[in-house]
Amino acid sequence: MGAKDSKPSFISYEDAVKRVSDSELRRIREAFKRCAGANGTALSLEAFVHEVLCDGVPCEVAEWLYQACGGTKRGIAFRELLCGIVVLTKGNIEEKIKFLWTLYVNNQGDNGTYIYKRDFARTLHLEYSSLPYTGAQRNAEILLSLFGPAEKVTFDQFRSWLLIHKDATVLSKWLLSEVNVAQDLETPTFYQSLAGVTHLEERDIIELEKCFWTLRNAAPTGQLDAESLSPLLSPPLPAAAVAGAFLAFDENRDGHVDFKELCCGLSAACRGPRTERLKFCFKIFDLDSDGVLNKKELIDMVGILCTVANESLKNQNSRASTPSDSNDSEGTEKGFDPEVILVNLREKLVTVPRNGRKPVFQLGPNGDKEEIIVLKEQQQEKDQTQTEEEVENEGLIANDMALTLEDFLIWSVESAETLVTPFLDLLFEVCHIVLGLRPQCKHQERDIVLGWLRRAVQRGYAVGQFWYLVGAEWWGNWLAYTSASSTDNCCRPPHRHIDEAIVCDESFTSNSTESMGSLLWRAETGSLGSGGSSSGVSSAAVARAQRHPGPVHNKRLLAPAPTAVRTLTGEGGHLRRDVTLAQHHDFELVPDALWRALALWYGGPDPLPRQVIRPPNSDVELELYPLHLKILRHVQSPQRMAPGGVAGAGGAALYSGVAPAPPERQLAYTAAFSRLATVKQVCEFLCAALGLAREDVRLWLVAGGAAGGGVLLDDERPTLAALGLDDRARLLLELRNPDLTWPEEIGALSMSSGSSRATERRETLIAPNLPGATGLHNLGNTCFMNAALQSVWNTGPLTRYFNSGMHLYEVNTTNPLGTKGVLALRYGELCKEVWSCSARSVAPLRVRWCVQRWARALAGGGQHDAQELLAWLLDALHEDLNRAPAPRPAPPAADSAGRADREVAAEAWAQHTQRNASIITDLFLGQLKSKVQCDTCGRDSVRFDAFNMLSLPLPMESYVCCEIRVMLLDGSVPIKYGVRVNSEGTYLDLKKKLSDLCGLAPESMLIVELSGAMLGRVFSDGAKICAASAAELFAYEVPRDDADADCSDCDDYTHDTNEYVLHIGVSITVCIPAGWAAESPAWAEVSVGGGNTSSLCMPALFCFK
Repeated sequence: MGAKDSKPSFISYEDAVKRVSDSELRRIREAFKRCAGANGTALSLEAFVHEVLCDGVPCEVAEWLYQACGGTKRGIAFRELLCGIVVLTKGNIEEKIKFLWTLYVNNQGDNGTYIYKRDFARTLHLEYSSLPYTGAQRNAEILLSLFGPAEKVTFDQFRSWLLIHKDATVLSKWLLSEVNVAQDLETPTFYQSLAGVTHLEERDIIELEKCFWTLRNAAPTGQLDAESLSPLLSPPLPAAAVAGAFLAFDENRDGHVDFKELCCGLSAACRGPRTERLKFCFKIFDLDSDGVLNKKELIDMVGILCTVANESLKNQNSRASTPSDSNDSEGTEKGFDPEVILVNLREKLVTVPRNGRKPVFQLGPNGDKEEIIVLKEQQQEKDQTQTEEEVENEGLIANDMALTLEDFLIWSVESAETLVTPFLDLLFEVCHIVLGLRPQCKHQERDIVLGWLRRAVQRGYAVGQFWYLVGAEWWGNWLAYTSASSTDNCCRPPHRHIDEAIVCDESFTSNSTESMGSLLWRAETGSLGSGGSSSGVSSAAVARAQRHPGPVHNKRLLAPAPTAVRTLTGEGGHLRRDVTLAQHHDFELVPDALWRALALWYGGPDPLPRQVIRPPNSDVELELYPLHLKILRHVQSPQRMAPGGVAGAGGAALYSGVAPAPPERQLAYTAAFSRLATVKQVCEFLCAALGLAREDVRLWLVAGGAAGGGVLLDDERPTLAALGLDDRARLLLELRNPDLTWPEEIGALSMSSGSSRATERRETLIAPNLPGATGLHNLGNTCFMNAALQSVWNTGPLTRYFNSGMHLYEVNTTNPLGTKGVLALRYGELCKEVWSCSARSVAPLRVRWCVQRWARALAGGGQHDAQELLAWLLDALHEDLNRAPAPRPAPPAADSAGRADREVAAEAWAQHTQRNASIITDLFLGQLKSKVQCDTCGRDSVRFDAFNMLSLPLPMESYVCCEIRVMLLDGSVPIKYGVRVNSEGTYLDLKKKLSDLCGLAPESMLIVELSGAMLGRVFSDGAKICAASAAELFAYEVPRDDADADCSDCDDYTHDTNEYVLHIGVSITVCIPAGWAAESPAWAEVSVGGGNTSSLCMPALFCFK
């Protein structure tokens, strides 16, 4: 039967598929995709337990079921999962016995031929351990009945025993009991149950589940909460109605809308009778869910209804939002006025304040004159007691006026149908377009789509919006399909209210699990009827009108793709440029939400989103032709290793005969960006799409072919239009090497011949018009080198020397102590680049390679001392520019012989310049005098040595900063003082300086250190100040006169300079023994004497319990 990792063979996948319906298979497959994780091919053990079983199943039993269904360490595939679920729910008794056999043999080390008694006993114990009682005796009976005296059984023996003892184990009782074997018709499915309590059909609920998970996965918070739904609902809903719409769906007020709440809300808002739709509309305005609209809710309701109704008046051709022509309309052709509506609403309401009665709705003239008089008297009394400000704030609606649900239903039908109907229609469109409900018929779909489109066009373009192009051919087919006449009743809402549950013949009332789109695709002839067309329409036109438009296709708008590389953006393709594409002739524009709905209903393989932009000094426009850019990446080329094994990007360049291969550029991606996008936005998008760090990426504008010259886009502010980029321009995405070097700069030297600097340093876009204001690129931990170079070239005489070209006349190429003039030439080139104002930043590549070749100690990719590099740089430049002849041995230094220092120094300098004469010597060298005196004869010897750099020690601080809190005996607020004492000073010195600040005598102070709420250390006057604790000191004022008297009872304590007595108030005495070292741990005995306790608030010196 198989071992642990073998596939279960109790049922085939084909047989399992036949036993489930299409809806069940689709539901299981979609649930598997959601729970399978990132790869989507296997379900983990944790997901199997949580999603397939439940968290209450014991871990051991859950793992057995997982392995029996075909689960492995890598997970369980969909085929094995489906087979296991079908066997558990729809399998026959033979298949379930095989399943149990597989489950039990998987828990032992055998190959599956036998079930062993010891392993089965352990399995029984684990099964019954999850029950509230222990079945030890029953386990023994089960083992005896199955195994008898044997130690193992075969499958046939196990099958025969299990047919007799179906309730022997917990799992066999669960699977083989006749009570648990349910038929399909006995237990309704989840969709059938939800369809039974709503006005939705099973196919609607299946489609809604897809849309629900799509919206939820796209939500930033992972839930359909108010934050996620608000941008979807508004527009077109007014912003004031969004919160109420969310609360109308969120029945349990848990802050998010679940799938059941979504279905119930859509059923009430769209599929129920008009009364139910009006009740849902009332819930939107009833924010506090108390069943009554208070003053604020009334004003908000009227404002929202008027806004939507006035907007619908601008679209008179919309069937779903045309106001009625009834005589009781409160609106006019000029629109609805909220103040007029509120006045009429107030006249039709009868309010009784402060008596607990519900508001009474008044339809006609009231014959009860007494009630009117009472109301007038109450109103007069209220007017007399109100201030002018209250009357002004009251406005048109009194604070005590309210509207119940029953009154709202009557008002909306009798007096305000034309005011409420547009809002119902708008809510109807939102539920279909945004929330994914499929229209019941094609005519209803036409009204929804065209109504939504008219509203979007009326609002106009907004910067940042996306509109989608739809081919004119498909749009025409869709219009013809949805406008085809029908002989039967249609579910399109008429002018008067009618039960929208009535559907026409194009709606599918069966509970088939196939999607509506696929059904419509197959039913090309549909049930449109043959008598609905006029005599003037040809049969071909009728056939065209009856034909389903199919998926939304835009092939005729697209140009052939020039490359087959990956596209990073979702622009959908290149629009044709060989012909002029015109709206309403070649394409139609639909907003983002409408496109998603059409793609859901029909399929959209070729989306063409285009963004609304606002060019400078222009109105908003739709950018039909964004810039399609080609993104190049570097391809690593094989490099030869330099002699000596020097690694790194520039290691091969340390020797003149070996150079690194230049990096190759290759087309990697394409991307479309708005011409108003900045370089920064483009770079950030590419980094996010490719998972790259922003600081490790640079963009280059490559001219010509992939190997052409480029411009570094180091200024991120310009837009692509300002850069003059054309369609299909090339951008090089340069990624920094691991050693922090840039591939373009590393390959620049290998491509240059030595005379052309254009290939070594790419020109940048904008260079400052300030000589010397040029930065240096970090070529991989070369900040120390950059610092030294910047300090040298900011030496004015030296910079003028190199920029004037004087170094070319003094380059010494024969000096073996230098670099044969290479460093001087490279430094001169770099100096001219920096001071030429031609670039914002340059890369000191050649200087860096000189350092790597002739200063091996400073080579590599690590950090080094800038002073060491500066010393080497000055010395190497001196040797390369040394005007002296070939070096000779230094002559012996002449003795000073009592001569004047000036004479001796001049002689030493002349000897030095005979061997060392360069611009570096002239600018940076000096003389250091050294004097030696003989102890025997007392003769002095003076020498002067040349130097260009002195190493001086950093000055150390000679003082300690102390922070001391002074505690006075009078219980006043402690004061913190800051005192600076010599680092070699004592605590007595600290007391003296502190005495000048606080006014206490040094002998009246006790310097201590606290440890929490306890006394830590007491410092003697002669102890040296400890810098570690100098910021946490306390100085307590102590009495000086009665110290001996207070400690007279302490026989073991002597009074000397190290003894102090602290009096806290009048009752607490602390004795410090003599000879107590400041460094030793402190201890103190606290005795509470008689008398009144102190009422002073003392500092945390002692801890009292």
